[in-house]
Amino acid sequence: MTTFLLIGGLVAVGFDPTGEYLLVISHSGRGVFSIKTWTRVARDVELSYPESGIGVGIGPIEINKFLFLKCRTKLDTSKC
Repeated sequence: MTTFLLIGGLVAVGFDPTGEYLLVISHSGRGVFSIKTWTRVARDVELSYPESGIGVGIGPIEINKFLFLKCRTKLDTSKC
């Protein structure tokens, strides 16, 4: 079965070191999804954009920091 995550205003995404969770940062806050079920396990509506390429986890991955690469264009991810 195919599962889609529809996330408006997406800013950054990243997996935690264990590969169990996906951190999503958007213009509406942050969310954490379990990759086993693709259900949201944590949500924070407070804006928390990555600073200097570093984003902070919430919920089960709140102790983790994530390094995000900035892409030069929206469509060409080969230039990240």
